[in-house]
Amino acid sequence: MDIKQRKNEHIEICLKEKVEYARNFWDDIRLEHCALPESDKSEISTKTYFLGKELNAPMLIGAMSGGIEIAKELNSTLAKVASELKIGLCVGSQRPLLKLRDDERVMSSYEVIKDYNVTLVIGNIGAPQLPNLTDRDLEILFESVGADFLAIHLNFPQEMVQPEGDSNAKGILEKLKDISGSYPIIVKEVGFGISGKVASKLKNAGVKAIDVAGTSGTNWIAVEYFRAKNRNFPSKEKLAETFWDWGIPAPLCVLECKDLGIPLIASSGIRNGLDIAKALVLGASCVSIAKPLLKNALEGEEKLKEQILQILEELKVAMFLTNCREIEDLKKVRYWIVGRLKEFCL
Repeated sequence: MDIKQRKNEHIEICLKEKVEYARNFWDDIRLEHCALPESDKSEISTKTYFLGKELNAPMLIGAMSGGIEIAKELNSTLAKVASELKIGLCVGSQRPLLKLRDDERVMSSYEVIKDYNVTLVIGNIGAPQLPNLTDRDLEILFESVGADFLAIHLNFPQEMVQPEGDSNAKGILEKLKDISGSYPIIVKEVGFGISGKVASKLKNAGVKAIDVAGTSGTNWIAVEYFRAKNRNFPSKEKLAETFWDWGIPAPLCVLECKDLGIPLIASSGIRNGLDIAKALVLGASCVSIAKPLLKNALEGEEKLKEQILQILEELKVAMFLTNCREIEDLKKVRYWIVGRLKEFCL
């Protein structure tokens, strides 16, 4: 199947269908309220250093798309807003770029990011493509978007139910070890979670940071369920139904990996500034938000900028109500685990 058509279907389904997990486990984290804050909210700073870059807030615009008709305008909007707000930007999968590198329209949908001075740009390619990547391929992935880091995304549950999915995971860890010695590499999950055991292997492989993701936000098995249903692949549709709730809760991924001494990105289910605060309290260094921003991003720069500024205002309020003046102070905030998530921690 044409890869561009698949990317178009992903966006269409994310916009039209209910593809979030039934439970957002960030709701099961409660932060201790400070009834007597000792600061002026106007003096609270959300600035932070992440992967050697100073950001105005510990937030990345998450990976959305690339290589399709709407991607150039979408990526232009994302990059412009990320540049203006001085936050990070994660590029959508660059696999179309490698497969269709002679297509100027595909290439320009990525290269447009370089038109803006984005403080932190993270490229993106899937783990199944990793064993076959050449040094030249890797250089193209970095150069095409002006990437500071390249994220290798792990999405094998999605691959299992995707009609054209790749089920070969052999050689990926060794390739990670190989390229991490020469390139700044991040590993990210797409919403099924990274355990402490896997994170330890990734750290030993030399990756610079881990996006632990987990269940709570977009369920890519659900996305592929609708694709399989629409394309009449009953076997894949049934697989998706069986594994619909597969994965590790997103907050639990942060808790499992926080003591490994490697920067963590929390994603999946992060909707607002309070969720950002919760993720930082648990041990994340930064968060990534994608689908909650998609609709406004497609509507244009002003809508997206307004939404992100609202999210950052919510983060400041959460910091004020927990008596935090700076991002680092959130590490000292007391919290409770309640609800379903508490069952996972027993």
